[in-house]
Amino acid sequence: QPWNVPEAGAAPAQAPKPYTPYASFSQANQAPAGGSRLFERWAGRGGGNMAPEAGMQMHQMPHANGIAHPNGPHNGNDSENEASIASTISGTRTPLGMEVDGMDGAMPDYMQETLATSCALSAIDSGVGDNGLNSRRRQFSFLIGYLGTEYSGLTHESANRTVQEEFLRVLRGSGAVSPDPAASTAGKLGWTHGCQTDYGVHAAAQCISVDMVQPRTSLDEFMHRLNSKLNRDVRVLGCAPCAFTQALPANKQQTARFDADRDASLRVFEYVVPSGCLAPIPENVLQGGLNALMDYIQRFQMNKNQEKTLSKALRQFQTGGSKSMPWYRAQWDFSQFTEGYGDGGAMGSIKSFACSERIVLSGIEHAVLRVEGTRFFPLQVQKMVGLTVRALQCRDGQDEEELIGSALQGDSNLQIPTALSHALILDRVSYQAEEAGGQPPAVLPNRDGWADINTMQQVQEFKRSLIHRHVGAPGATRQLALWLMDNIPRWG
Repeated sequence: QPWNVPEAGAAPAQAPKPYTPYASFSQANQAPAGGSRLFERWAGRGGGNMAPEAGMQMHQMPHANGIAHPNGPHNGNDSENEASIASTISGTRTPLGMEVDGMDGAMPDYMQETLATSCALSAIDSGVGDNGLNSRRRQFSFLIGYLGTEYSGLTHESANRTVQEEFLRVLRGSGAVSPDPAASTAGKLGWTHGCQTDYGVHAAAQCISVDMVQPRTSLDEFMHRLNSKLNRDVRVLGCAPCAFTQALPANKQQTARFDADRDASLRVFEYVVPSGCLAPIPENVLQGGLNALMDYIQRFQMNKNQEKTLSKALRQFQTGGSKSMPWYRAQWDFSQFTEGYGDGGAMGSIKSFACSERIVLSGIEHAVLRVEGTRFFPLQVQKMVGLTVRALQCRDGQDEEELIGSALQGDSNLQIPTALSHALILDRVSYQAEEAGGQPPAVLPNRDGWADINTMQQVQEFKRSLIHRHVGAPGATRQLALWLMDNIPRWG
């Protein structure tokens, strides 16, 4: 019989072991390909046979859900496979088309449970750890970059067009997760992300994690296949399995997981703004209208004194800075910068806020304002930049440091402008716990395949060739000029 159903009265086969991450980084690197035939078909490999693992007889080759497959590999009948895909979780047929109705309980309970909830061919269970099934799924982390202009954010409860849905659309077609959207929701795949981004905000290296079947190809080829199906404004830049970083007791190994949000130690944002916005704009330029302001911004180049004034203003946001009070132990209450997070719900630490470089985009000098800290909301960074611009454009004689200090001390009478979202970039999310004085998480993305030079080069190339080109486009500069003309008269 195709599934080695034991005879009546015989001891049932041992149930599969619960899901665990890879035991170590080295094991993650050496893990055999255990993906699905559905992935092979999607990757253009046809319906060929699955190769057995080393030392395993063909009749012992495991199916994708960890149950030994005594009849050997795929029989090459594509039409039969398509039919079995269509009957994914009906429970009426196995992936090989075997009838299971009318077995009168001869099949062990755990096997009936597996068949009823598995995805045909891929045999992916319908949720994270559902019913304790072992599905050969592993937790993988991805670095993705995206241009946020056409999306309502990374995730959004009421919006259809999100980066998350675009990524899951392609992942469902890859065979790495169930093709059924109801069985492969973000929650059922154990989705976590390093930092939420809102409408129009971009990411050079967003970290996400999902549970999926390991591809039968190399991870590089898998990423290439994903990118060939994704919209051009979303790119997969890195992929690595998650693994234990330390020895853990057996009971903790069953529940230890990587959480891209909880385990993050540092988040880095960049705001790319024309340098002409970061120094006092002459009154005659503002009175000359939009064209005069655009011409001023295009010709402006920041001098050393203006750069020094900018750096002094940005440093006001930093926390701590002494041996007795390191930056990650000191906090500001950013309730004034984050709508709806009052009563201490927006406490955060800022490691640094500085102009990291000046670059020329579309013939205009831009300053890259780089902020690093423990926890951010994109709106918080937009308001930090907006407050800085206001302080530098102040015409009522108020000192920049005094104005920023008042906002950080919670002056509710101070209007804090919100800078436009089109110039905000999530640069990276760090998981080096020592950066923020913490202990390393028990599970992390495999270091050997995560932060290599090639991956970092791809991240920088994506940021400079797509995001910076969009941020520095003449239309984007015009929007910012209109924002300045609308706000500067209100600031006095």
